[in-house]
Amino acid sequence: MMGTRFAFVAGIVAALLPAGPTAASPLDVSTLPRCWEVVSTYQAGGAELEGFGSRFGVELEALTNYKIDAAGIPLQVNVVACADPDDARKVHEYFMTASNATPMKYIQNGNSVCEFLCDDVGVRSKMQDLMGLYPRDVLIYRVRVEVAPLETSDDARWNELFDAALRCARDPDDTGAVADALALATRFTFSNRLVLRNEQPAWGAPSYSFSVEPVSTSAAGDALVASFAELPRVVDVPRVTLDATVPVRAFSAYVPPEPVNAYNLTRSADPWPATHREILRVFEGGWDPSWPVMEKVEYILCWVNENIECRGEVLGSRHGVIETLEQGYGRAWDRSDLVVSMCRRAEIPAREVMGWHTGRNQGHVWVQVYDAESGWVSLDATTSWVGVDAQYIPLFLLEQGHPPFVYTSMPGVGRPEKGKGR
Repeated sequence: MMGTRFAFVAGIVAALLPAGPTAASPLDVSTLPRCWEVVSTYQAGGAELEGFGSRFGVELEALTNYKIDAAGIPLQVNVVACADPDDARKVHEYFMTASNATPMKYIQNGNSVCEFLCDDVGVRSKMQDLMGLYPRDVLIYRVRVEVAPLETSDDARWNELFDAALRCARDPDDTGAVADALALATRFTFSNRLVLRNEQPAWGAPSYSFSVEPVSTSAAGDALVASFAELPRVVDVPRVTLDATVPVRAFSAYVPPEPVNAYNLTRSADPWPATHREILRVFEGGWDPSWPVMEKVEYILCWVNENIECRGEVLGSRHGVIETLEQGYGRAWDRSDLVVSMCRRAEIPAREVMGWHTGRNQGHVWVQVYDAESGWVSLDATTSWVGVDAQYIPLFLLEQGHPPFVYTSMPGVGRPEKGKGR
């Protein structure tokens, strides 16, 4: 084989040596997120292409490799083009049997087979979304979690109260855990009324039931209000078990059934100081107010990725936007608060989603922004792209910043079932 630039591991395209000649691209690189960059493009030819074809047992039309810098995360995409779908199926089978293939690593797309090499599953999923290869099935998740309804919340201590409740549940005789829970409970105002604001997409809104029968329920727009006569208390914290059925459709925007309240969704709120002078920093330099909404959102997301490190000593921390800016780092909630504040400063309606991430098996906070053309679009402020995959389960929305409850148990998430999408 002449000038072997593709190295095979167990017969699989796995890596390119330094970039060779650039070829006509079967991948539209113009669709890449703002923070991503194509490092090299290479296309095999001549005897090299014939050699790969002989390994697969088919005649190949092209084999193209892309190396991409996904905001500091290396991503490689190999596209094997065949004469027809039958040959592509043979190549796909070769890959699947010659390696310990993980789901979605190799995808057949008509006459082609695409291989995605990246340690970050989210980056890989986004690349597949950009190429139109990520599944758009509706997945139905069933979630059970015990919660304590809140009237007011000390958000900086929210995760600590959650942790203390878990410790008490594991060992009711743990006097330290009981003391911590009692002390933390004084920083919150609990309620017998639970307000759940949820998504209203065309593919189905979440539904809820409770272990304690509400004395009344009412719906106003995307909010469900359940009022209880009295809730059982453990360590002075009221508890109710919430069963939620949540439809999820990856990388999908939705138009709400009612017009959004643009004023309410762009104004400053307690955790989102959109008018603070420090927020103006994001708009210095390359900002262009004439950009379309989603281009502005990508700019803001890139700014956060380039200027705020994704780290912190406390999981679930909420330092506050100004402290996050000053210290230059933060976790999911911190970064989400920052993105919402910046979007609202740019008069882009924005809010937060609190839910569960199945890949990380932990609670998570992400962002939704509103675009008149697309509707509500989700994004994770700890990533560098717009859109979220099927690992994100939204449980409730925050439009004014403070959560309506605190978890008092670990959520239990069942295996998703396929639903009917629109």
